[in-house]
Amino acid sequence: MDDPFFAWTTPDETARRALLEAMFSLAVKAGDAQGFLRLDDRGVSVLIPPGRQLYDAEESAIEQGLLRKAFHRSGAILDDYRRRLRSSNPDATGYWYLHYLAVPTAKRRRGLGSSMMTDILTQTAGAPLWLHTGRPSNLGFYAGFGLKIIAITPCEPGGPYVYTLRKLPSPTGQPTNPRTD
Repeated sequence: MDDPFFAWTTPDETARRALLEAMFSLAVKAGDAQGFLRLDDRGVSVLIPPGRQLYDAEESAIEQGLLRKAFHRSGAILDDYRRRLRSSNPDATGYWYLHYLAVPTAKRRRGLGSSMMTDILTQTAGAPLWLHTGRPSNLGFYAGFGLKIIAITPCEPGGPYVYTLRKLPSPTGQPTNPRTD
């Protein structure tokens, strides 16, 4: 609820909750249908393999429609942000994309996110990985797993930022976890 990007797109908390529930439900449903979803007692992750996409054209249009409907200002501002974010993305050919990693609020600070991230790094087997986050507080967590900031995209001048992070492939092709290596 307090993610800076979504607070920017949808300042009204009731509308933001509805937006996030709808978007999360869409991502979980699409991730589950394609085998990208991992849901267990620790939390949920949606990890997209190289060369694949989470959404088909219809689902992508639904997601964009949800965001556009919830956006409280001119759609041109959102379009400009999206264009700048796309231009900051790496050439993701051969990269895994971490779409979601979420631990329920009541279970945070118990190492569950770290455990899930370790599983993700094992699953990707040392291949390159990238993600976006709007939370500056997440940067240290991901840095601990070897992800580095490659772009910082402002939503608009004076607005919040979205950080693009990536982890390059390990030289051996084996998974690495800087927290334990």
